Amino acid sequence: MNTKTFLPRAACAGLFAALVAAAPLKADEWMKFGLGLHLVNPSGDLTNENAVGVKAKMGLGFSAFGEMGLNANMALRGRLDYNVFGEGEKKESYRDYTDGHLVSMSESTKLNSSATTVFADFIYSFDSHEKGFYAFAGLGLVAGKLDYDIKVTASAEGISPITESGSMSGSGSSIGVSLGCGYNFNKNMGLELSWASANGVISEIKNEKGHRYTLEDKDKINFNWMQVSFKYRF
Repeated sequence: MNTKTFLPRAACAGLFAALVAAAPLKADEWMKFGLGLHLVNPSGDLTNENAVGVKAKMGLGFSAFGEMGLNANMALRGRLDYNVFGEGEKKESYRDYTDGHLVSMSESTKLNSSATTVFADFIYSFDSHEKGFYAFAGLGLVAGKLDYDIKVTASAEGISPITESGSMSGSGSSIGVSLGCGYNFNKNMGLELSWASANGVISEIKNEKGHRYTLEDKDKINFNWMQVSFKYRF
């Protein structure tokens, strides 16, 4: 994660959330805190081999949030989400003749990816805040991370197999948006479906030796995913 850019932005978002939490409540306002568990499904660049090399898979996550009611239908919410996408793996095999010998090569690449987000949401409840349908729109920060583990094995007749391994990683942050809807079964429990997107999250890749490769604007990696969440408000 690029701490030089993400931490100051996250600090600003945290300050905003703190100001909201500290604001005096009127008679028709309220404040609640809660936790959430997610099932996350990546899309876009995260499932495009041309963009990330290995497709990320469905994963899990959790969140912590604070929600403040403004009136009978509207509320503000600050939330911190951490999502880990499922490990992706790609295997490839090659054969070629070298000095009259048939050489076989196999390559395995594994990808582990995650996203940490800080969002401020505006919520509109169609029924009431305690029960019924609602929709929301959010703006915030998305910090993404990609970790690659690469293993290459070469073998030929009469020669012991040779295996080499290495790693690469990428991290960064960008402004993101989120849209979603949900249903509160009661004042405590609810389900939520949301979509989140951030462009240009990963702009640099580095290997285990510290060599860095800067991506061109058109090659920067975007983060997109759908999220189904179970939320509990205390």
